[in-house]
Amino acid sequence: MRVAPIGMLFHALNAGSPSLRSENLQRTFDLGCDAAALTHGHPSGFLTAGVMAALIFELLDGTDLSAAIDRVMPLLTHKERHEETLVALQQVQTLHASNAAPDDAIRQLGQGWIAEEALAIGIYCALQVRDFESGVIMAVNHDGDSDSTGLIAGHLLGAMQGRSAIPDRWLAPLELREVMEEMADDLATAGSWRLGDWGDPEACAEEDYYAERYPGA
Repeated sequence: MRVAPIGMLFHALNAGSPSLRSENLQRTFDLGCDAAALTHGHPSGFLTAGVMAALIFELLDGTDLSAAIDRVMPLLTHKERHEETLVALQQVQTLHASNAAPDDAIRQLGQGWIAEEALAIGIYCALQVRDFESGVIMAVNHDGDSDSTGLIAGHLLGAMQGRSAIPDRWLAPLELREVMEEMADDLATAGSWRLGDWGDPEACAEEDYYAERYPGA
């Protein structure tokens, strides 16, 4: 649930270094895993987060969600104990391609109380719809962990469709909206960040560290 900003950050950093796209996608996946592993020790708890962060990276780059899943799967399958997460993603693809009613499909994917189920339901809902509102409503109307599945679907649809896709009546009462929009704008422009004052030796050392860690940024 916390890793969408990681996908946003590395997508922005990649803007200035498109030749490093593969490396930045891998970094997105790895950092997503690391962020989740702070509180989720089971591999399915943190590998799903890596998948989610990498999907956000791909979607912000204009990749179709189905194609994004295919691109991210190799990152997943190189990790140990990836099987539960892989099966969940494959089940999403199968159900999306079938004639199953959405309610039945979501029941087959689970209730979202465990990470791979929540990811699967959120992805399925984002695949099934054309607009943000319908996808989020589909993702929260089940008996399981609906806040998690709704958030995942909303992140994916937001990355694909942008802020303008969110209904105004949802945005109007939103608490801390200006803060969140400012943070999102900062993440979207992270590729142009410069740290410190070039005349300050300590700041320059920090800048060197940043440049070494994120080449081309």
